[in-house]
Amino acid sequence: MSHPPSTATQRRRRADDADRLLADVFATAVGPDPSGLAAVAVGGYGRRELSPSSDLDVVLLHDPAVPESRVREVAEALWYPLWDAKIPLDHSVRDAERMRATARDDHRAAMGMLDARAVAGDAGLVLGLRSHVLADWRREARTRVEEVRAGREQRIERSGWLAYAAVPDLKESGGGLRDGVDLRALVATWLVDVPHAEVEELRSALLDVRDAVHVSTGRRTDRLVVDDVPAIATSVGMEPEALDLHVRHLGRRIAHVADVTWRRLDGVLVPRTSPRPRPGVRRAGPAVVQVDSGVGWLGDEIVLTADAAPRTDPVVALRAAAAAAKAGLPLGAGTAQRLARDLGDLPEPWPAPATRSLVDLLTAGRGLVQVWEELDIAGVVDRWLPEWADVRLHVSTLCRSTV
Repeated sequence: MSHPPSTATQRRRRADDADRLLADVFATAVGPDPSGLAAVAVGGYGRRELSPSSDLDVVLLHDPAVPESRVREVAEALWYPLWDAKIPLDHSVRDAERMRATARDDHRAAMGMLDARAVAGDAGLVLGLRSHVLADWRREARTRVEEVRAGREQRIERSGWLAYAAVPDLKESGGGLRDGVDLRALVATWLVDVPHAEVEELRSALLDVRDAVHVSTGRRTDRLVVDDVPAIATSVGMEPEALDLHVRHLGRRIAHVADVTWRRLDGVLVPRTSPRPRPGVRRAGPAVVQVDSGVGWLGDEIVLTADAAPRTDPVVALRAAAAAAKAGLPLGAGTAQRLARDLGDLPEPWPAPATRSLVDLLTAGRGLVQVWEELDIAGVVDRWLPEWADVRLHVSTLCRSTV
């Protein structure tokens, strides 16, 4: 029995169908010599992520040497057949040199070019432009990442967090699809990396939801409006509350990956304060300062020390969490994962040191939130408090206010 294609496969097929149509129209528009001209897919179309109601983001790219009259003629012969076919089109005409200059001045234009893909015409023109834009992006990486950070902060100020907003925006909210695009741009700087498989899995799941929103509502929208949720949930075989929790869970996980990535990036961007070692002198590694049994302070993180034994000493997880929260520091990248993997069960009733550490954690103030979320996403909090699963997220989310 054949099975329907996955939604990710359907998105790629839409892009492939659009490629064939665009290539055919472009071939007719340019005639036998496409030199110096190219049809370029950008944005979601460039990434082959077309949802049912997505626009086609297309740039007619041209070499500066191509006469203006030729460019205008090709543009008209390219756009009008697509409009006549009722194709939702977001189009522009760009000179390759000016496009590179624009990308230098506008980080959003540069990010768009990072996902650019030649569909038809002079592929060398597109590859050359992409290479130049990518080289410029890496050369100016320290400036660029601050522009991306500022843009993200402004976006979240407008659209809130996907996990907590009353009407989440699947694209623009913090933890949404735009965060995934930002992560791709940060990776392109070569300053930081991300868990690619996890990020792509989360993005794909969120794109699946957007596809369902488009199909169910018949609109090109990224907002998950409460009144639309029942019909959308029915279309994907879920209960409304389950769909809402699913979306918010994806938002929390994407936001968490983004927060960890930004934290690692900040560690790279901090200016060097210690002198460089003399030639032939080996620099000693950073020292771990012990702050509690099995818990250490390493750089700007709280970590488990080499002698920590979370399987036989499960209270060490609470000690580490309390130390991190009180110091206003994050847990080390591998610490939560190690605890999730190796943590033993606390005895019932909890021993007094475990209760004291939990109280210290919960009364730590602002530092509690990032530590709690790190451990919650890793699955450690559920080990401590099985009841937490029932209050973690609601239709009107209470997760952070509960903490």
